[in-house]
Amino acid sequence: MDFTEKLTEQYAKKIYGFAYGKTGNTHDAEDLSQSILLTLCKIDFEGKDIADMDGYIWRVCNYTWSNFLRKNKPVWNSASYADELENSASEENLEEELIKSETYIKLRRELMYLSRMKREITIMFYYDGKSGKDIAAYFGIPAATVRWYLGEAKKTLKERIDMKDTIYRPKKLDIYFSGTLNDIAKIAELRNDLLTQNICIACAGKALTVEEIAQKLCMSALFIENKLENLLYMGYIEKVGAAKYRTTFFVQDEDFIAAKSSYEFGKFTPVAAIIYNEAKAALPEIRKIGFMGCDLPENVLMWAVCEIAAHNYGNKLICSFENKVSKFCPLRGDGSKHWILASVEKNEVLKALPNLPSQIADYIKYAGGAAGKYTSNNQLCMQQFDPNCITPDRKPLTSREISDLGRIHTIITQNTEPSEYDKELIALWAEKGFVSVENGKPRLTIPYFTSAEHEKLESIVNESIVKKAIASYGSDFAAEYAEFTDKQINAPVSEEERTFVKQNIYKPNAIGYLLFSAGKLKKPSAEEAKSICTIIWERP
Repeated sequence: MDFTEKLTEQYAKKIYGFAYGKTGNTHDAEDLSQSILLTLCKIDFEGKDIADMDGYIWRVCNYTWSNFLRKNKPVWNSASYADELENSASEENLEEELIKSETYIKLRRELMYLSRMKREITIMFYYDGKSGKDIAAYFGIPAATVRWYLGEAKKTLKERIDMKDTIYRPKKLDIYFSGTLNDIAKIAELRNDLLTQNICIACAGKALTVEEIAQKLCMSALFIENKLENLLYMGYIEKVGAAKYRTTFFVQDEDFIAAKSSYEFGKFTPVAAIIYNEAKAALPEIRKIGFMGCDLPENVLMWAVCEIAAHNYGNKLICSFENKVSKFCPLRGDGSKHWILASVEKNEVLKALPNLPSQIADYIKYAGGAAGKYTSNNQLCMQQFDPNCITPDRKPLTSREISDLGRIHTIITQNTEPSEYDKELIALWAEKGFVSVENGKPRLTIPYFTSAEHEKLESIVNESIVKKAIASYGSDFAAEYAEFTDKQINAPVSEEERTFVKQNIYKPNAIGYLLFSAGKLKKPSAEEAKSICTIIWERP
């Protein structure tokens, strides 16, 4: 079976559906389907370079339908088909009409890829019929400059019309930050907007013009220009020269993530075992602190203690580097200072690399998540971890929300009768999984510490757990990790960015996942998972 036969067989049902939708009866639908299939058989598909086969087949169907109407005018004498009859083409010039149509569509698309000035001047001159003098007066620029823009636009369009079409498949990034953030809305677009993320992917490493970005992403330059404004303001993208743009942070691609995950899986497994064993031994002493929640189930407390210990361990290793990244943390447009941690979303990695060993694939899938989230107000502080093996990324608690939990703590410790407002508050947080109610009495389901109790917790974690992990896997391990990571960075980035990426040995959720996959930490219940790995403590 040759290519054309395979193609007609593949599209036969769709073609019949199209024909029936146009004619409304089986007899005419069969006739029209046959006409379309015969037309397709006459086209040399193997000799053509067609990027969008669905679109090409659809246009063949429409042109054949137009011809079908023209040949059957006595039967199809209806005003409702006037548009189709006007667009009818003979079988002899069908392919020529298709080529013209495709060229026109491609020209319009390529015009949209031009930068703003080139695009507007070209449209005004060729589509609106404005003279070069009128355009020059409109923009307040010399007529010679208008001629230059038109010449550059013509040259660019001519080159691109002859180029092979490409289809860009956008990628999703996981975005986290390390440092401070004053305006959450400024990073929200980078986290949630697919076009913004793909502009950053396109400009990672090599600086590109707006036109080159548009061409690469198959997206109108107008949309690119709109997104660039916030990226430039926050310093996530920088301008290079007069008209090029480059991403300022390192984007971890599929190969980087696979290599790093394989390395981490081997290196962090013994670290995780030390942290777990020491945490298990220290748990009775931690319970004796007497904080609210000291009687929570062992698995709930072990998850919290292991994540906190891994958090402190990672921070101490980062501090062991002589060239500290905190010295040159980037200043952002909103006045905050933070690094961006950007990586291709894990499902994209697994899709691109389907033959990864199952252990490494699972590590990529489950060892991530938001870690060390911190919120505070004048009275309270909150820390939360979201190991993705047991919980999705959760919205950090706001300062108002931790005050709510502080109010419930006061009701419990003072054994006061809740007001109607308090009852609503307790019901709300019970639904969220942070409070349970037993015999009409509320009870927090997370560890809650006074200032003195929290100091004791930190002392036990650092002295009994972290210090022993550092003794076995300390500064030498951190230096080895940095050296390995440095070799994987395959894109040109600033020395400061390179230093940050290679020193980022902070992986508390990876430690949690390795303990979970080894069966040491257990899966929490659905109710426990709502508040797992969250602690609150009072300020001094």
